[in-house]
Amino acid sequence: TGIYAEGTQTELAMPLYWGIVPEEDKKKVAAKLHELVEKDDYHLDVGLLGSKALLSALSDNGYAETAYKVASQDTYPSWGYWIKQGATTLHENWRTDVVIDNSYNHIMFGEIGAWLYKGLGGIQIDEKHPGFKHVLLKPFFPSDMNELTIRYNTPYGWLNINWVRQTNDCIRYTIDIPAETSVTFVPFTMPESPKSITLQAGKHSLELDFTHQLINQ
Repeated sequence: TGIYAEGTQTELAMPLYWGIVPEEDKKKVAAKLHELVEKDDYHLDVGLLGSKALLSALSDNGYAETAYKVASQDTYPSWGYWIKQGATTLHENWRTDVVIDNSYNHIMFGEIGAWLYKGLGGIQIDEKHPGFKHVLLKPFFPSDMNELTIRYNTPYGWLNINWVRQTNDCIRYTIDIPAETSVTFVPFTMPESPKSITLQAGKHSLELDFTHQLINQ
C-alpha cells in the first residue's frame, strides 16, 4: 500500500530518510508522501522527528519540487511563516503566539539549513570517499528560481557554486573546486541514471539545456 503506521508525514518520511524501506517499495512510499504533502497544500504537519526527515525524503526519492515548495512556504505552519512573524531563530512551536512551550533556541528544527546545501545546492557526500575528498553534486533547479549561489567550506577549502538560468531556459553552471578535491556532477533529470562527469580541482563552467541535460563544458 505504500503506507507506514497511520500514514502521516512523519510516518512516511522517517522510513525513507533512514533507508529502511525495501527497495521495491520506495516509489510507492515516496508517492504516498508526495500525495499527502500536496493534499496539505505543501505545509508542514510534523514535529521534531518529521522535520529532520521530510525534505530529504522527498528530494532523494524523485520529489525535489515538492520539497522545495514546502521549504519556500511562508504561511502557517512553515519555516517561512516564522520569518514573516519576525523570528530570527528557530522556535519550539510552529505557532508564534503561544505563551508557554515556545523557546527560541530549537536547533532540532534546523534541518532546512542542511537541506539548502544538500537538496537545493546538491552538495552530497560520497560515502566511498569521506571527508569531502570526493563530492557528489546533484543540483536541483526550481522552476521559479533564476539564480543560486552557494558556498561550502570543506576541509580542503571553499567549494563555490553558482548557476544562472539563461534567456533560452538553459542553465549556466559554474563550479570552483578546492585543491585535493574532485567532484562528480550529476544533472537532475528524469528518468534516473543521467549522464555524469567527474571534474578535478579548479574552476569549471557547464551548460545544461532546458531539460537539464549537459550540453557543453
